[in-house]
Amino acid sequence: MKDCDYYCTLGIDRIASDAEIRMAYRRLARRLHPDVTDDVDGESKFKSVGEAYKTLRYPDSRSAYNQQLSDRQAPAQSAWQPWLVIPSDLCFALFPWPIFTWLWRR
Repeated sequence: MKDCDYYCTLGIDRIASDAEIRMAYRRLARRLHPDVTDDVDGESKFKSVGEAYKTLRYPDSRSAYNQQLSDRQAPAQSAWQPWLVIPSDLCFALFPWPIFTWLWRR
């Protein structure tokens, strides 16, 4: 799970059914098994595929993992709102001087 999430590891969508998850795991496990593959990183890839399947296999662990993904991808809430702070040179570039002074006084 270094660069990619478990769905990417198995090569499936997040809305994949249990059957699709099982088929993707079996396909990759047959191809990446250490006794079969000639790939140097085959064993580590095989372990990561097994870890992904172990997590996505059960509905409880899958929903917990999906919640973890959504928490990680959600933007952090902060008190500072950057859309309220506009640099003065940008204000002059966006608005002509008369409109800017009219907006400033309101």
